[in-house]
Amino acid sequence: MTFLQSAKRLAVFDSLHNRDFRWFWLARLAHSASMEMGSVAQGWLVYQLSGSALTLGWVSSARSIARLLLSLYGCVPDFHTRRTRTARDCTVGQHC
Repeated sequence: MTFLQSAKRLAVFDSLHNRDFRWFWLARLAHSASMEMGSVAQGWLVYQLSGSALTLGWVSSARSIARLLLSLYGCVPDFHTRRTRTARDCTVGQHC
C-alpha cells in the first residue's frame, strides 16, 4: 500500500479535497510561519543590539503578554451588535 492510498483512507484529509479550504489552510500555515519568523528575528535583533539575555527575556515576555491581552478582545464582538461596534470603532478610530 502506498502513502497516497493510505492517505485516502484517512478521513482527516477529506477536507483537503476542497480547493478553497486547501488555499485557506496554506494561507494560515504561511501566516503562522511568518509570525514565528518575526518573533525569532525580533529576539535576535534585541540580543544583537543589547547583548543581554535579560533584555531579550523582557521583550519576549512583553510580546507574549500583549498577545494574551489582545486575544481576550476577540470575544467582545460576540456581545455587541454590528451597529454598536461600527459606531464605537468609528468614534475611537476616526476611520469613517
